[in-house]
Amino acid sequence: MIFGKCKVTISIIFNDMIRKLARKFGHALVFDKNQFWEKNLVCFIQAILRADGTFIRTARPLQFQKRAYSEHYVKLETGRRHDAYIDKAYANSLYMMCLFRQYSPDLRHKDVNTAMSSVRIVMKNEFAHIGNLFAYIEYPQSQCILLCPVGSYYLVATFLKNLHICFNRGNRTSKRFGVVSPTSAEYISGLLENI
Repeated sequence: MIFGKCKVTISIIFNDMIRKLARKFGHALVFDKNQFWEKNLVCFIQAILRADGTFIRTARPLQFQKRAYSEHYVKLETGRRHDAYIDKAYANSLYMMCLFRQYSPDLRHKDVNTAMSSVRIVMKNEFAHIGNLFAYIEYPQSQCILLCPVGSYYLVATFLKNLHICFNRGNRTSKRFGVVSPTSAEYISGLLENI
């Protein structure tokens, strides 16, 4: 017994709260197109999308697979341009940019590789930060599709991680990009405006 409740009751309460938080803030966390006001673009100019950034491993179901995956990444949309800077393991394409060849004679290529690699590592660290704060979402055995709200777990973990950053007035990523963290009230207010 925990808090005078059996494990099943605690699990039901926990999952219900996860669903409520995901319902309340999930749409604003997935992707907010309204944030691209001219004044914000200056702050976002160095933001990079990772191709594999948010997929979390799950025990994959045989049925209802479309309902199971995490949609916490930006999907490519027809008619819009999205560029993702990715590892060398991927091929260059219309939407993905790989490193320039290592021995390119152009010094600008080396500068781009250096700058983009450091940003990519910072973004990987940001996703690792979620896993460090909420290790539970990193274990495929605990992410059982149709038994728990797997996608909602990741959205709520992201929401709580962002609040954690607000309470601590920033993290390494915000310092790296010179961005001042909002207060928790400003962050929640901003999310609610985008719902």
